Amino acid sequence: VSLELHDALAVVARDVDIEMTFPAGMRPIRALGRSATFDGQVVKSHIKDLITRVERYVLIEVELSSDQPSNDFTFAQVKLDYKDTEGQKRRRETTVTTSRAQSAEEMDQSAVSHVMENVVELIAREQQSLAIILKDKGEDEKAAKLIRDTNEYLRQSAIQFESEELKAMEKRGREDEAVIRKKGKGTAWKRSRKKMRHEAYRSDQQMGY
Repeated sequence: VSLELHDALAVVARDVDIEMTFPAGMRPIRALGRSATFDGQVVKSHIKDLITRVERYVLIEVELSSDQPSNDFTFAQVKLDYKDTEGQKRRRETTVTTSRAQSAEEMDQSAVSHVMENVVELIAREQQSLAIILKDKGEDEKAAKLIRDTNEYLRQSAIQFESEELKAMEKRGREDEAVIRKKGKGTAWKRSRKKMRHEAYRSDQQMGY
């Protein structure tokens, strides 16, 4: 779920606290790329700065029950507490509604490409980080399989969302895959490891506001 907060706020905001309350029938599972706290149906997160025309977002993975209605229904109640340009505390509240897709084709058509591009990148970075851990532990085969599966996920997603960024990310991933497949931790692996960690750090920094 992407809450594009610049649509809700037209001014510069600081210290934005976000509280999302999901109704019964939905189970928030995890946050992607940004820290968040989970307390039952309530998820809280924080954005340091929110600037006009600069998108900041919180991505929450949610599991829906099979008996969730297909027509429009409440997806989440959202509260935004922040400080405006004068340093005054403000609050905005909104209700997010959605509907269940009736088929995989309908779901694909309704997907917002630039949002899904971010989702895919964050999931891929997470998997790459796990591959680094496996490789460091000497589990070369598991690391190679994980990075291979991740690259295939990137390839398919790049086609689906017509994303040059994901295509380029897959290309770099294939280069890392070739190194990870090799046994041991030679110079080539040290270079790839450093590059992968740098790219993951850069993604974290982009989300760290």
